[in-house]
Order: sequence, then C-alpha cells, then structure tokens
Amino acid sequence: MRHMRIGVRLISAAVTAMLLLAPVVVTRSASATTRYQGELDSAFNGKGWTATALGTGKSFATDVALEPNGSIVVVGTTGIGSAATQVALARYLPTGKLDPSFGTHGVVITTVGLHNSEAAAVAVQPNGKIVVVGSTNNQQDILVLRYNLNGTLDTSFNGGGATEFGIGATINEGTSAVLQPNGKIVVGGDFFNGLNDDMAVVRFNANGSLDTSFNGSGFNTTTAELGSYLDYARAVALQPDGKIVLAGFTTYANRDTTLVRFNSNGSLDTGFGTGGIRDDDFGGGDDEALKVAVSPNGQIVVGGYATAGGFNDFNVATYSAQGAVTRDAMPYGTDLSDGNGLALQRNGAIVAVPGPGLAPIRLHPDLSPDAEFGSNLDGVGDELDSKTDAGVEAAVLQKDAKIVAVGSIEVNGTFGFLVARWLGDTIPPTHALVSGLPSFSLASTLRPTWSAVDAGSGVTSYDVQSRSAPHGSSTYTAWSATSTQTPKTTLSIKAVPGTTQCIRIRARDAAGNLSGFSAPRCAATALGERALMSTGTWTKLAGPSYYLGLAMSSSVAGSALLTTTHFRRLAVIATTCPGCGSLRIFLGSKLLDTVSLAAPMVHHRQVIQIYASSSTLSGIVKLVQNSSKKAVTIEGVAFNLG
Repeated sequence: MRHMRIGVRLISAAVTAMLLLAPVVVTRSASATTRYQGELDSAFNGKGWTATALGTGKSFATDVALEPNGSIVVVGTTGIGSAATQVALARYLPTGKLDPSFGTHGVVITTVGLHNSEAAAVAVQPNGKIVVVGSTNNQQDILVLRYNLNGTLDTSFNGGGATEFGIGATINEGTSAVLQPNGKIVVGGDFFNGLNDDMAVVRFNANGSLDTSFNGSGFNTTTAELGSYLDYARAVALQPDGKIVLAGFTTYANRDTTLVRFNSNGSLDTGFGTGGIRDDDFGGGDDEALKVAVSPNGQIVVGGYATAGGFNDFNVATYSAQGAVTRDAMPYGTDLSDGNGLALQRNGAIVAVPGPGLAPIRLHPDLSPDAEFGSNLDGVGDELDSKTDAGVEAAVLQKDAKIVAVGSIEVNGTFGFLVARWLGDTIPPTHALVSGLPSFSLASTLRPTWSAVDAGSGVTSYDVQSRSAPHGSSTYTAWSATSTQTPKTTLSIKAVPGTTQCIRIRARDAAGNLSGFSAPRCAATALGERALMSTGTWTKLAGPSYYLGLAMSSSVAGSALLTTTHFRRLAVIATTCPGCGSLRIFLGSKLLDTVSLAAPMVHHRQVIQIYASSSTLSGIVKLVQNSSKKAVTIEGVAFNLG
C-alpha cells in the first residue's frame, strides 16, 4: 500500500447554488389533512426534494448515509473546475437545507492527486466521522477517505486522512463499503487480474491501515472460482454473524446476478451456494445485483434489474442463509429500470426507489406489493417527475422510517446532486394493550405490563395513564399521567386495599404516530375482614396464612358479614377445606350466588369470583353462613368497579 499526498479544496460560495429546476409533478396526491406512506415529505425543503449544483461541472451523487443527529451525508463525484473528477461530499440538515457548519456552505470537494478520483460509497461511524470509499488514479487504486464532523480530513486516519490500495497493477475499483462494529472498514469492489475483472473484498483497520489479519493479506478475490468471465461487485453487506456478502454480476452469455460470501476472517464461506458463490439468471436476459441487505434473521435481499420483454425491470430476490433463492419477483414490470435504492424496514418489509421515475415502492417480505403504501394503495409512492434526466443511486431509511434517496438530476445541460425524502410511516401502532393486572389482587404491589404492535418504524415509547376508585365510591378519579414517552413496558404501583386501580396506555412509533389509548385494565385490591361489619356469631382468627393476617370464622348458620359498596365484579377471599361449609351472597335482598368452600385440601387466600355485571351495582353486600356446624372462614372481599 502506498501513502499518498492529497490536496483538499473546499467549494466556494460562488459555485454552491440551488439548481432552478423545472416544476415537479407529483402524480399521486393526498388531501390537505391526510398524509400517506409514500408521500413526498413537504417538511424536507418545503417540497420533498432538493437539488444542489456544484458549479458548472457535472456532479453525480452515488451514496447516502445518516449521521446520529439525523443529518444526511451525500457523496458523489464532480468535475468542477478541473479536467479530473473529484470527490464531492455534502451534508444536509434534516430540514433539507445544506449544513453551513460543514465544509464551505455544506459542501467539501477533495482533490486527490492529478488524476481522476471517484466516490462510490459513504458510511458514518458512531462518533460521526465520515468514511468515503471509491477509486483514484483513473480507477487504478481503491481509495478510502475519512472526514471529521466539520468536513476536514481526519489526519489521524493513515497519517493524512486517506489511503489507497491496489490488488493488481492496473484497474482497482472500490464500489461499496460497510463498517464493522469494531470500526474496521470492509470495501467491496473489483480489480483487473491481467486477463479479466474479478470481485474483491478488502478490509482496513479503523486507523486506515490494511488489515493483514483478513485472509492473511487484507483482501480476497474470486479469481479462481468464477474463471475467465468478467465479474463485478456492486454492493456489500454485513451479516449479524460477521460474514460478508458481496453482490454484483458476472458475464456469461448474458449478465447474471452473483453473490459471494466470505467468512469474518476473509476466507470464502464454502457453505454458501457452491463453494461460496451463487449465480442466478433472472428474467432470461441480462440481470445484475446492484444493492444487497441482510435482515436480522439472516435472509439476504438483493435489488437490481432483470431484462424481460426488452425492458430493464426492477428485480428483487431473497436468499436463505445458505444461499438458496427463496423468492424472486419483478413486481411491477413497467420499465422501472433498476433497484439502486434498497433498504429494509425493521419488520422485514423491503423499500426500494427504482429509477427513472423516482417513485418509492414497498414490498412485503414475500415480495408482494404493500397495499398500505402509496395514495392508491398499490405499494407505489409519490413520483418525483421533473421532466428531465434524473436517476437514483442509493436510498436509506431514517429511524422514523422516512425514505431518503439520492442521485443526480439534469437541468439545462448540467447534472447536480438530487436528494429526496418520502414519508415512510404514517400509520400509528396497533393492538395497544395492558396485561399483568388481575381483576382481583391480594398483592401489596401491582405490576402491570403493556405492549403494542407497529409494522412501520417500530414502537419507541408509551404514554401511561392511571385512575382509581376507593371502596365505597361509584366513580373514578380523572385519568392522570403516570409516565410520558417512556420506553419502559412495566410499572410498579402500590396497591391500596379496597381500591380499584386502572391503567391505560398509548404507543408512539419512531415516526411520531400515536395510537389511541388502550382499553383500561383494572385491578381491585381486596379489603380485609376489618372492613366488614358482622351479625351473628363470628370468631376472629390471626395468622400469616390469612390475607392481611386476619380472618373471621363461623359455624352458625345465618351469621353474616356485610358492607355497603359499588361494584361491577365481586369476589370473596376465603379458606377452603375438606369440612368447610357454604356461603350465600346477597346484594340487598337479591341472592347473587351460593358458594361451597369445601375442597380436598386446606387452602388459604382463595379468590372466589362471585358475580359480574355490565353496569355498576350499588347497595349492601352480605355474606351469609349457610351451613350449620360446618365452618366458613372469610379473609376478605374484593369489589372491582371496572
């Protein structure tokens, strides 16, 4: 590897301007009050897209990444002010405006040597530093650059902010990149071996040096495996287990989609496909893999194009962890051209922004169109049609599931950076519910839990409200906030004997959508025997086995315990035993139930549900000993107003 000297030139204000574009036609519109998934996000630069001219030279955006604060980093290539192409880097605020704190007015142009340099991929480290991958010296060397948060080159990276590496003596091209959790940089690309082009993967340490522990040399290729054909890598992805997937194409009679998988140490994974390689012909004509992503369960998703009926149609295919094709589809087949923009939602849904047309689509994991996406419920979002030459090269999903795509657009003979954003999630979470609260409780602490389902950006927090009704009351207190925007899914509440305590929740997803409040879940904590008045003959018992340590026992028929209350559901807390008698339960003069306390073994603290009503009942509840000479032992009673 050679250390190189580079010059950095920041683009001046005079050559940073917004292109005056032809009017944008949105082919699917929403009402003023309804926002749908796939609609252009008007909060982004006021219209859902922005274009940046880098002077009079042609500029092409090739990749996009998100910073932790939501800023959008776009990388590409420009020919501004020089016969040689240069690396162009721009950072946009979440509002769609260029970030004035980055470079000069949001743009950095990096000149590498005296020859053409091109940027193909960008990744953002957890600390916000930006890694750019491409090629330099007229595609003779793979190029890796690292920038600080303000757009200056990071001189701690390989001693000057840049590194270059060549496998062969001539063509070396870095086309994609991914960061490992340990900070190492994996670069996918291809090189000329003297006879033909082959796929290659190279790994650099976090400091920019070549990682020679990777396959013993820092790189690996597919020269021997794919033979004398031309093989090109266009995308790279990292599996959860650390394995590396390269996607691209190889040239037989036609171009065919090709996947290669490497182990984390750089060796070919021979358990994948055939000897680590999988080749497939989709559509019967030319086809290429342009993007690849790996879901958390290990499924590999490839986006690209396949030629069918004379058209290059967007094509997507899924592979198992072993490299077998599980599904493939050209879901629309209307000359959507390619699948350069590809990203996976948390739920496994596939989002793509094929071009031309720049209309995002969303597919279920089984590759069927998502009928909840788009204003026409056909899986297709707003089309950004500028009536000019436009294309997309990459897409990424924000945490809130908004879809950001970058590419280039031509107006009046000049190409500039194009950045567009669509709404990816406007549907609130569903199935919000509270659990873990029994109708009747003997515990000193209530521990409700809750959950909700969100198929889009995912549930991020909950609003929790509570209310209560003390014994003897027919109404609840007003709902009050217990927690707001909490990520927790459980809570500890001090139980109050005789009180009905209720919880309800609503869920918020990453896009900010709120569900409605769940149905309330209410628990009534039982009253002890002290709250009951008595008539007839009763004996007070004490002991840790009884609820609240006390109980009342009677062997005299007609003896009663009573209280005045309001309830919808009623339960008696009693001891059951082999020789126990029975109870009659009255509301006023109305008999609600007769309950036997006989059981094969002695059990204290038994919650016996007596009665349930759809409306609130009020009056004197009376528990009457019903069995002469057979004892009944009462430990408490519970009234649930919910």
